[in-house]
Amino acid sequence: MRVSLSERLLEIEGLYVGYRTYRGTSKVLDGVQLSIDVGEKVGLIGESGCGKTTTMKAVLRILPANASIQNGEIYFRGKEILKMGKSELNELRRMYVAMIFQDPTAALNPVFKVETQLVDVIKSSSGESEKTEGLKDKCIRLLKEVALSDPERVLDSYPFQLSGGMRQRICIAMALATSKHLLIADEPTTNLDVTIQDQVMALIKDIVENRKLSVILISHALGAVRGFVDRVYTMYAGEIVEVAETDKLFLDPLHPYTKGLLESTPRLTGGGFSEGVGGRVPDYINPPLGCRFHPRCNYSFSICKEEKPPLLDIEENHSVACWLYSKK
Repeated sequence: MRVSLSERLLEIEGLYVGYRTYRGTSKVLDGVQLSIDVGEKVGLIGESGCGKTTTMKAVLRILPANASIQNGEIYFRGKEILKMGKSELNELRRMYVAMIFQDPTAALNPVFKVETQLVDVIKSSSGESEKTEGLKDKCIRLLKEVALSDPERVLDSYPFQLSGGMRQRICIAMALATSKHLLIADEPTTNLDVTIQDQVMALIKDIVENRKLSVILISHALGAVRGFVDRVYTMYAGEIVEVAETDKLFLDPLHPYTKGLLESTPRLTGGGFSEGVGGRVPDYINPPLGCRFHPRCNYSFSICKEEKPPLLDIEENHSVACWLYSKK
């Protein structure tokens, strides 16, 4: 047991994760540091392929077989997840941490009806031993909680008979089938049309507030992040490059990558198209030395190509990993 602050729920320290490929080992996560307190809502933003989902899968230890955690520590309420045995890890997944995945079609089994899958989740999560018939009312209550009309028809349906928005609501119901402490929402609106995206985000927000959950929201929709979370982490190429309270990060971003992300967001006021962030995420087999962002950065200088910048506290509750802000 690790001594920690009573309010600290999850803490990731120096996390390194690689994937074995036919070309060699890809060095995806490069010393990730992240924390969330009890009752806090945190956003994780960055381009596709930056390691956001890998980080969260490492928390639940559900990385694919070709992935390996090479170094680092992950604590949940002071207990180190990477040293948990099978029974303790299963308890963590069943009772304390839930994850909503970005593709509801892949998350649901196409050959079983919704009721069968939801009942199995409830039994597994809560250890219920009563008959399946006795759990149907719980399934109906869960579907009503996620604003699904005609829940009995939904329970009697196969996933392919339902719309994408309905499937995602079912995944949310499954994630919250029992009492949880932390909800990880991995781009929960990616495959939905715009109107349904708003409904799903509003639903998640209501459930989170009603149940007083801590949340990590991974999203490309920066507007949704801004209206939902208390604090934001910017991730680039497996590294945390900036951390700040939400309003501070959106009003006064420091890292060149964060600035590029925010400038890429379309605005209702128009003003033409942003150039965004030039270039692409690096090859993880042979990532750049020093700061991984330097090949795409307009402000890079010699040290950026040689040494990785530390995450520096620039002001209260605002940190950035960039040599522009170092006295070195």
